[in-house]
Parts: sequence; C-alpha cells; structure tokens
Amino acid sequence: FVDKSNPNCAAANGTQAAPFCTINQALAIAASGDTIRVAPGTYNENLFWANIDVSIIGTAGAAVTIVDG
Repeated sequence: FVDKSNPNCAAANGTQAAPFCTINQALAIAASGDTIRVAPGTYNENLFWANIDVSIIGTAGAAVTIVDG
C-alpha cells in the first residue's frame, strides 16, 4: 500500500495500516506478481523498478490517482 499522506513515513512498512509514502518505496521491495495499491493523490515521482511484473492500482480509480513523473 502507498499513501503519500501517511504522517509517519519513517515507520512505513507497506501495509494498509502503515503505507509507504512513495510508489518507488513499494517498487523497491516488490516481487513479480505483486500488486501495489495506491491511495488517491498526485505522486510526483519517476518510477523505477527492476525486471519484474507488478500491477499498480489506484484504490479509488485512475481519475484520482495520478503519477506525474
């Protein structure tokens, strides 16, 4: 899980209760077949990941979850 509004990014572990603050944090630990769920918002980042097959899905839909890199 990723939610840029998480007030405690230092304690983030990617769970729904403690989401990462950036998509790249999630990608850094993702494995092929994983799904990264992203909370609504605009994420100003360039995404980087290794040769893995992951899905990145906006939890409230693509219209309100934007990656602007």
